[in-house]
Amino acid sequence: VLCLGAHIKAFSSIPASVYGYASVFAFLLGNMTANMTKENLMSASLANALILVVVSMIVGAIFGLLSGKLAGALTSKS
Repeated sequence: VLCLGAHIKAFSSIPASVYGYASVFAFLLGNMTANMTKENLMSASLANALILVVVSMIVGAIFGLLSGKLAGALTSKS
């Protein structure tokens, strides 16, 4: 399904899709008794795996962008 979804431009990066899939299930399986409850999976809080992983990925992408900009600023342009 991930590879078939790659035909849609927004989902065309298969490695990013696999990373997202792996992140969600790694979180869910980390503590199955706490993370796999119906209350947590349906809540609108950071106890919900989908919300937590999406927020983590956004924060990570922002840090990655800032890191790239800082590296570019520190690199000598000859």
